[in-house]
Parts: sequence; structure tokens; C-alpha cells
Amino acid sequence: MRKVILTMIALGTCICTTEAQDPARYRVAEEFVKVIDLEKTIDQTLGMMRKRMTEQIKMMHPGSDPTQLEAADKTMAVIEAEMSWDRLKEDYIKVYAETFTVEEMNGIIAFYHSPAGKAFAAKQPELN
Repeated sequence: MRKVILTMIALGTCICTTEAQDPARYRVAEEFVKVIDLEKTIDQTLGMMRKRMTEQIKMMHPGSDPTQLEAADKTMAVIEAEMSWDRLKEDYIKVYAETFTVEEMNGIIAFYHSPAGKAFAAKQPELN
């Protein structure tokens, strides 16, 4: 959740024109978000948010009216639509391109292609 909030802040405060300014940097950022599997992270985060919201409603209101769960489901559907990978992909790429240098992104990409990086990526969802 913390990552989502920080990312939303970064997206909201960033005036990004990276692709037009530096196409090479933008392309590296595209590879970067692919290698770190940001799309999967976003999907998992949204899934966890949905699960937690449902659990909290059930805890706070045992035996609650099904309309409360329906309302939560509709709310989550709106959040998922607004924060979907397809909708925000370009913004994420721009944020990463603005935040990291090409050298930093290439270093992180190299790490993710290494055995240690692959192990880290495989275990990251468990850690989250």
C-alpha cells in the first residue's frame, strides 16, 4: 500500500515529457518496468487491497448486509480501473525515466537478469 501511495504522489507531482526529451532514456525505462515486473506488482497490490477491504468490512460488521460488500466491490472496481496497468503504464515509465539515470536503470536491469536478481524477483511477492 505504501508503494502505491508513494507512486501516486510521484505521478501527481511529475510533469513528464521524457519520451520527447530523451527517447533512449524512455526506452530503457520501458525495459526497466518490464524487467522489474511492475505490472504484476500493481495487479498484486490491487488484489491485496480488494481482499483487505472485504476482510475489514466483515470484521467491522459481522453478518453484514450484502449491500455493504457490494458497495465495497463497486468501489474497488473503480479503483482498479483508475489504477490499472493499461491506464498508468506510460505514467510509470515516465516517472522511472525521470527518477533514475540510464546507468542506474541499466544496473538494476543487469541485476534482475542475474541469478541473485531472479531469486529476488521470485521471492518479492512473498515479501510484500
